[in-house]
Amino acid sequence: MNMEARAHHERIEAQKLVLADLRQGKHLRKTEYEVNGSLGKGSRLAPTVEQLRNCYGFVISGDGSFKNPYRLDDVDQLPTRIKVTKEIQDAYYKSGHWQKIREIRRWQDGGCCVTCKTTIDLECHHLTYENLFCEEIRDLQTLCSECHRRTHANGKLKFPSGMIVQHVRMLGFQESHEDWLLPETACGNLNDPNFKPTQQYLPFSGANNGY
Repeated sequence: MNMEARAHHERIEAQKLVLADLRQGKHLRKTEYEVNGSLGKGSRLAPTVEQLRNCYGFVISGDGSFKNPYRLDDVDQLPTRIKVTKEIQDAYYKSGHWQKIREIRRWQDGGCCVTCKTTIDLECHHLTYENLFCEEIRDLQTLCSECHRRTHANGKLKFPSGMIVQHVRMLGFQESHEDWLLPETACGNLNDPNFKPTQQYLPFSGANNGY
């Protein structure tokens, strides 16, 4: 799937429609929903569901097949993740946690790239992001900038698209979600003149990024 097509399938408008249907307790089957559902013809359901799972932490069971349709396990679930922005990713790599663990990995690798053995322009590479913020040394390896670039160019491993709320707070961002991500019971009374809609996230003033 090319980037333009993926962007179309993962667009926010599609996520809003699918989440709204899931919150109504609907069971979504790809073959039916992609033709007759809210997305319209030409849109794919699976990439949209993956965005809701990975960016926001929704527990959506099923694989979209006729026998095992997509369904939201708890229709009142609050999102447990925040969509990662460049600012959040940059803050992670500036955190005290990352600075410390990458130095330990570099020391264990003998202060050189594990691929080409150079000691110049060293960086730390994640072999997995499953343990983000709780990485073990074996989850990392030391690479020079060129070997690091090639490793990412030849692989599919990417920084997570969503980060759990507690970790976003550790980086100095105040967690909040847009209203479309919340169940009706959590959105507040939109007719109340004192009601203020939530925003994606706001930085703490004077935030300390040294987790």
